[in-house]
Formats: sequence, structure tokens, C-alpha cells
Amino acid sequence: MDPAGIGARTPGPNTSTGVPLAAPVASLVVHDFSMVGLAVLHRVDPVYPDFARSARIQGPVVLMMTVDERGQPSQVQVLEGHPVFHEAALQAARQWRFEPARLDGQPASATFRLALKFSLR
Repeated sequence: MDPAGIGARTPGPNTSTGVPLAAPVASLVVHDFSMVGLAVLHRVDPVYPDFARSARIQGPVVLMMTVDERGQPSQVQVLEGHPVFHEAALQAARQWRFEPARLDGQPASATFRLALKFSLR
């Protein structure tokens, strides 16, 4: 199975498709290769914290996310990244929606790493 890729970002806090911008980019990697699916249906860009912007802090936040059989995040936790971005990344990731993964043709939960890059440009 090919891991799903997440490409260009669009303006605004709630985005799903659109014009490429110089903004945070998230990548989705599914680690359970017995499953198929898990396409992103709705993504929410994290809000760049004002303190981080004024302090010119940048960097990725890596999350471990479990998506349930309905395509909704059921568990999200920070694996790594600057603490100033943790809450913004968690809040955004919890709002994402997915086409559920499938195992033997049935909707199934899936766990994967999601990297959100906070970048000033």
C-alpha cells in the first residue's frame, strides 16, 4: 500500500484543498500496511502561536494519531516538537476527518504519525 501524502496548504484555519502556499505542511504515514484507505477528507491548519511568531520559533511537531472506524481522531498525542506548538498542533489534528481505513473490506481504526511543520515565510 502506498502511504497517503498530504500536499499543498490553503489559506484560512479550515482547509481541505487549494492553492499552494508557503505554509506548514503535514505528511501522513500509515504504519499498518495491512490496511487501505485513510484518505484525508477535511484538514484544519494549526494556528501559529503569536509568541512563537514574534520569537521567530519554527519547527515540526510529530503527532501519533489513531483514527476510528468513522474516520475521526480518537487519540492524538505529541511525540516530538517544540512545546510552544504542542497545543496548536493537537487542536488542529483533532478536527481532521478521514475516509476510514479498511481491513478485509470493513472500516477499521488505524494509527499513524502526522507531522505538522510550523514555518515562518
